[in-house]
Amino acid sequence: MILKFIRNLFIGEYENKEENYIEDLQSIPNFKTKEEILNNSSNSNNNTTRKLTKGEILITSVPDLGNLKNITLKKWHIKPGDIVKEGDVICEIETKNHIMEFECLTDGKVLSTSGLIGTLKVGDELCKIEVI
Repeated sequence: MILKFIRNLFIGEYENKEENYIEDLQSIPNFKTKEEILNNSSNSNNNTTRKLTKGEILITSVPDLGNLKNITLKKWHIKPGDIVKEGDVICEIETKNHIMEFECLTDGKVLSTSGLIGTLKVGDELCKIEVI
């Protein structure tokens, strides 16, 4: 009974935080989910998923997060030569109110990272991944 109470206490708190994060992110005009990015755009008339081909190089850049300023790259989770899978966290980016984890969009080999830890601008290249 105590275990159930503790689970409800902490899980309920986590769920509320997650909902708040999702609401905050969805309020950003240019925010896109992984599925929307892979589909090229949520407003696109073409609703087919873009297939990445073996050997193609995927460049990950800092997205336009709307009004958010002072975007800082805090931590790398990858380095050149690493093999990554779709969904692996590649880095952590922090704004005034949030820490966001960037996930890899495909299975591949990390060719390069910017190596930068610090302030970022929209469009700055974060890393290059060769699709495998």
